[in-house]
Amino acid sequence: MVCFVKLAVLSPPRKLHFRQLTHRLSAKSSGTLKLVEARSALVTGLILLLLCCQLQQTMVSALSCEPCDVATCVNDTNCPGGMVLGPCRCCYECARQVNQSCGGIYDLSGTCDKNLHCVRPLSEDVTSEESLVGICMGK
Repeated sequence: MVCFVKLAVLSPPRKLHFRQLTHRLSAKSSGTLKLVEARSALVTGLILLLLCCQLQQTMVSALSCEPCDVATCVNDTNCPGGMVLGPCRCCYECARQVNQSCGGIYDLSGTCDKNLHCVRPLSEDVTSEESLVGICMGK
């Protein structure tokens, strides 16, 4: 995960020796003000960077599927119920049965069999993957 935050800089950075820096700070109060502004901009930038990474972590997800090649599919014919297409909609897999987990992000926890539906718990946090996983129940 990579986050980028662009900070505007009013003037190009310059190398200052310790003596020059302490002299400037003691000579002018405006220099102190600029240093405080620079620190404030740095802190603000770090906060924005952290927020960006947090938002990216909680709000962005993607399912990456290989191109469909039916020859690579493993066909399990010993299913207790029917068969359903998997999350990438290429290969068939066993349908979930009563009291088995289902749903989840991109239905990675499985799809319920015919005459069953996936019951998800009521949750205020709809962004978490746990809130999307349910249990197969009869209709």
